[in-house]
Order: sequence, then C-alpha cells, then structure tokens
Amino acid sequence: MTERPVSGLTNWTFSEINTASLESGTSYYITARAEDNAGNPQSDINNRGNQEDWFNIRGSTFTFDNTPPISRIEFPANNGAYNTPFTIISGTSVDETAGVGKVEVSIQNITDSGYPYWNGSIWVLTRLKYGLQFLLQELVVRL
Repeated sequence: MTERPVSGLTNWTFSEINTASLESGTSYYITARAEDNAGNPQSDINNRGNQEDWFNIRGSTFTFDNTPPISRIEFPANNGAYNTPFTIISGTSVDETAGVGKVEVSIQNITDSGYPYWNGSIWVLTRLKYGLQFLLQELVVRL
C-alpha cells in the first residue's frame, strides 16, 4: 500500500491521480487518514487509540466509467417506408457499467427546406441541444 501526500489539511485535495490509468468498469476504493502535529495517528472508529485500518467504513468506493452508453432505434426501421400513421417510436439503450441515465430522441424532417426538427408540438428550425437523431422522410403524429 502506498501512502501519498495531499495538498491542504482541514480541506485537502489529492492531485496525483491520472484517470488515463484507471480502467473503465473497474471499482476503486479510497481511504484517507490523518496524523496531528504531535504525531498521533487517526484512531479507529471505536477510538481504541490504534491506527485506523486502511479498509474502513470512512473510505469511499467508486466505479470509473468512461465508456458511453449505446442506444438505437428499433421502430421505425432504418430506411423503412410506412403508409399508415404511427404514434410510437421505440428503441433500446444499454450501459454495462453505470446504467442508462436518460434517453432523448430528436426527429428531423429531411424533405422540407431548412430540415426542421419536431419540438413535441410543431416543426421548428432549431435543433434540440441533445438527442438521438434519426432521419425520417415523413412522420405523422396523432395526439
């Protein structure tokens, strides 16, 4: 076990970590312990006076995840042609490490001039900031 110094005392930071050396999907455990100016080490949680073990309840476990989720459209099918209106768009999303937090859909009309986007009520020329974009030649929405 390697102990490394931190910057600061009451509020401290540790800056030697390089996330490039962490593996996505791996869980890590962090502990910290202090020593006062008189040389007294931090006591264990039962205040028995001995130095606290590195693996203790005051530690922190985290999982590093820099792998993005995957999402895809199931219906309507890519390059599909439809002659009846539909009211549901469906798909699948997966993230093996952290789980999927949210899914957003963006619908663009690629036939009309300006390529407007559907905002949930009308076609507009401004695109949503986030979203999963897929192209449809025509979309009929019935409320």
